[in-house]
Amino acid sequence: MATAMDNDDDGIANLLLAVSPSQMLRRGLKLINISRQVQNRRGMTANVLLFKQHYGIHPNQASTVWKDIVDDGALNEETVNLKSFFMALNFLRCYDTEGIRATRFGEDAKRMQSKVWAWISKIAALKAKKIKFPATWDTTFVASVDGTHVRINEPRHATLKKDPKWYSHKHGCSGHNVQVVMAIWEQQCYDITISKGGTNDKGNVIKSGLLDKVPAGHRIIADGGYPGDMEKLSTYNQFDSDAMSRHETFNYRLKIYEAIGDKFHHGKDKFPMCMDAVAVLVQYSIEDTNPESGNPLFDV
Repeated sequence: MATAMDNDDDGIANLLLAVSPSQMLRRGLKLINISRQVQNRRGMTANVLLFKQHYGIHPNQASTVWKDIVDDGALNEETVNLKSFFMALNFLRCYDTEGIRATRFGEDAKRMQSKVWAWISKIAALKAKKIKFPATWDTTFVASVDGTHVRINEPRHATLKKDPKWYSHKHGCSGHNVQVVMAIWEQQCYDITISKGGTNDKGNVIKSGLLDKVPAGHRIIADGGYPGDMEKLSTYNQFDSDAMSRHETFNYRLKIYEAIGDKFHHGKDKFPMCMDAVAVLVQYSIEDTNPESGNPLFDV
C-alpha cells in the first residue's frame, strides 16, 4: 500500500493511501496557507483548533475516516486524492460559496464541486458501518429519539409556489425534519431518518420503522412533542430529561457543520448525502477514546 510522502509539494494532491494524524494536520493546514514554519511557531493546540475550524473533526479522527474509506475499497492509487478529501470536509464544516472555496483551494469552481460531491459520497457511505442499531439490547431504556429541523431553499413544485409538505414550523420556511436516534448508555448514534419539514414526529417514527426495530420490553425516551399513545415511547421524568439533554448535545454538534446548521441551498436531492456525512463525522468524534482528541457525550 502506498503511504504518505513527506514532501508537501507532492503529497497534498495524491500518492496517499495511509495518512497519519500528524500528516493530516500538517497537510490540512498547508492547504489553507498555513506554512510549516508558521505551524511550528503556533504550536499543537492552536494548530488543531484551526484544523477543526476548517474541517470539523480532529486530525486523529480525519486519519481514521480516511483509513476506513481506504479499507472499504473506495480508493486505490488512481483515485486517491487527499486534497479533495479536505475540500469535502471544508464544504461540510464551513459551507462557503463556491467562489470562496475555489479561491481558497486554487481550484476551478465546477471541477472542485464535482470532486467535493464525490468525496462527500464516500464519507456518507460509511453510515452503514458507523450509524447502526445494536445486535442485542441489554437494558429497559435503550435509546432516545428527537427531531432536528434544517432549513433548505424552497423545492420546486409543478403547480404550487410553496409546497406545504416541505414547510417547517420550527423555522417558518421549507426544510427537512431529521429524526435522530441515540444510544443512552454508549457513544453511538443508532439511526438518521430524513423527512420533509412538514412531517411531524409521529410520521418520522412510522417512516423509520423505529418501533419495529426495538424488541418488546424495551423503551425509547422521547420529548413531549411525541404522542403518548405510541407503544415503546416514554416521555418525561428526570431521567428522561437528562437523556434528552445528552441527545440535544449530539444534535447541536451536527449543526456545528454549517452545511446542516445554515440554510442548505444545494437541493433536496443532495441533502441526505450531506446529512449522512455529517452524522458519520460526529459519530467518529464521540466514539474516539483518545483523551487527546475524543469528544464523548456526557454519561446519563
